[in-house]
Amino acid sequence: MDNTYIFLKEAEELVRELNHRWDKFANHNMSTGMLDIWTRAYQCYYGEMAAPSYTTGVAGEQDEYSTLQVNHARNVIKHVIAMVTQNRINFDVTCTNTDLSARNTTIVARAVLDQLFYEKQFEREYHSMLEMGLIFGMSFIVAR
Repeated sequence: MDNTYIFLKEAEELVRELNHRWDKFANHNMSTGMLDIWTRAYQCYYGEMAAPSYTTGVAGEQDEYSTLQVNHARNVIKHVIAMVTQNRINFDVTCTNTDLSARNTTIVARAVLDQLFYEKQFEREYHSMLEMGLIFGMSFIVAR
């Protein structure tokens, strides 16, 4: 196996390598059953599990009951997200030295973190990551 950094390869070789890795990923998901789990989780979350529509139905021996599909899974997940994210993420910057220069640096670092958190909209991305993690069992965030 070639241990060179993948994005240093030529364009054609890079495309071939990426296609190969994608095929391995897809085969792994199919063989382990993860694709089926993710499909069912997606359908359950977005209300497509039992019936594809939200029309009322009938049930009972003499059709005396009306049925209606309710998406309880999404409701539960949204409530978990609300409980987990009710307090904002707070980074605590500390310094190991006690001199004036280190203290000033921590003040600047605190301001930079707050600005980056606001500017890059990390809070929205963390909420999205949490939601996808609760639906699919795993999620990640890409630092830009």
